Amino acid sequence: MVGIMLVTVNVRERQILTMAFEQLKIKVVQSSPSYSNYVKVLQYQPDIIVMEIPRYNNDQVHFSSLIRKNKRTKKVPVIGYGDKIDDMQMRFIVQQGISQYLNRPLKFSALLEMIKKYLKVINKSLDASLSDPAKEKDADIALILDKNTLPTKKIELIVKHISGLMAFPFTVAKVLSLSQSDKSGAGDLAKVIEADPVISASILKVSNTVFFASLNRRINTIKDAIVRIGFRETKKIVMTMSVMEMFNKEEEGFGLNKMDFWVHSLATALISENVAKRMGDINTDEAFLAGLLHDFGVLLFEEFFPTIFTSILENTTNSGTRFIDNEKALIKITRNDIINELFTKWKLPENITEAITSHYTICTEEKQVRRKNERVALSTYIGNVLAKTFCFGGVCDHYITPIEDVFFYSAKMPNGLNKDFYENTSREVLMYKKFLGLGDDEKDTELDVKKIGVFSPANWKFNPIQEYFATQGHEVVPIPPTGSYTAFDKACDAIFVCAGKDTTLKEIAPILELKPYSVPTTSESGSDPTTPVCALVYQDSQLDTDANGAFSLMHNEFDLRQLDENLHKMLKGEKFTVTNKSAPSAAEPTSPPPAQ
Repeated sequence: MVGIMLVTVNVRERQILTMAFEQLKIKVVQSSPSYSNYVKVLQYQPDIIVMEIPRYNNDQVHFSSLIRKNKRTKKVPVIGYGDKIDDMQMRFIVQQGISQYLNRPLKFSALLEMIKKYLKVINKSLDASLSDPAKEKDADIALILDKNTLPTKKIELIVKHISGLMAFPFTVAKVLSLSQSDKSGAGDLAKVIEADPVISASILKVSNTVFFASLNRRINTIKDAIVRIGFRETKKIVMTMSVMEMFNKEEEGFGLNKMDFWVHSLATALISENVAKRMGDINTDEAFLAGLLHDFGVLLFEEFFPTIFTSILENTTNSGTRFIDNEKALIKITRNDIINELFTKWKLPENITEAITSHYTICTEEKQVRRKNERVALSTYIGNVLAKTFCFGGVCDHYITPIEDVFFYSAKMPNGLNKDFYENTSREVLMYKKFLGLGDDEKDTELDVKKIGVFSPANWKFNPIQEYFATQGHEVVPIPPTGSYTAFDKACDAIFVCAGKDTTLKEIAPILELKPYSVPTTSESGSDPTTPVCALVYQDSQLDTDANGAFSLMHNEFDLRQLDENLHKMLKGEKFTVTNKSAPSAAEPTSPPPAQ
């Protein structure tokens, strides 16, 4: 599949180019040259970007330079086009990351030849795009998108299509059954693995990697491999490999990076398992598998219903809302409805199915989290939020909700996360990434490091703002909720306030008077500028009502990528208010109108 991002403000050109590309079976995502749409580039990771370069092109140049600073996108060709420019202008835009430039009037044949040249470098071709077989049945898709089709009928159609082409791995079911017995050992696990030649070969390969290999002994049997790797570790590797084998490794979807997806799923699984260990009364293998499969429905949409997936993803990236909310808005059902039906059909354990389908709501409902299934769901929820906050991989949104302190108590983690939690989790994720061939551990972006103050009158046991900025490489300056604040004058480039439900304007007033770390020129009014402040507040709280433009405002349920965008605005001196957005209303997948 070939994917192109089209960045233009010219409506007619956008319509014509989109139609022309789609006739060649090229996937097109439309965008504009803004920081918020830079998030689209990271999400879709297009093969090529085609961008209009107008006469006044500061936004386009900045957009291109952002792309070049990110490890994942810096090699993506950016083909610019616009009015004829002189040699000096050409050198400038090339320095800012524009790969090549085409003069107007734009000849589509010339653009196409340029695209073919760049595709050849990455071993892709338009011929392959044209020959891709259709995965979907048009009649079923029409019924699923039809607002008058009953939800039960939609679920039936989707599950029928998936179950006819896919079965859940027998190996995973057998590994789970072993976890129910205290008497099972390496010999029992070896028999399960040996029944699957692909997994057997992979386990032997892992056991002889530099992590485990001995200078004088090569492992040749599965039982010896289990002893060398470890019984619990082998079970996790086997379950992960078996689930990954269900999907086409060679085919990359447009908008969902499979490697990022599996890293996120793996990290969620490992964190879920660790939380389950602390609880002590639930099966840690089940918690691991629930974490591994918590977004399994996303892959099913992407693999079997790409048209529906593309529409949901576009609504998600445009609105900054949750992918699952946009599923509901578009087709009136969610992946959880599908998972519930499909996993029942596949006879997966009920507590795993319930944990996956309820982990999004377990901490938004007033529950005591007493039942075993609820506790597995809680471990999955915490795993998902932490995996996103620590930037382990990525999915279709980076949306998080606060983990209230009461749920840390329910998870038997009364002190929240200790200082070693992130380091230990990072090491574990990195180890399994290498076992499974899921890439390196380099930072994505070449950051301009900032000093970011985090003031938390809410005194949360887990502060996603602080953890996220630290993982991004910024220097985080914790500001205690009590005491003198004079020590923090000229200490921060920007300050984020993590407010509680009862936090008042009076409590944060001293923070609003602090001077910035890098003091800019005195403002036109003659007064010294203050450090830009953004408060993250509960919806409808007193501080939400009392802000009155004194500082920037976000609600504390948000897509983490908004932090990068809003930090960028704050450093430019802009103020903003970002409220919880609702998912767009259900609509048919859009296509451009015909050219006139």
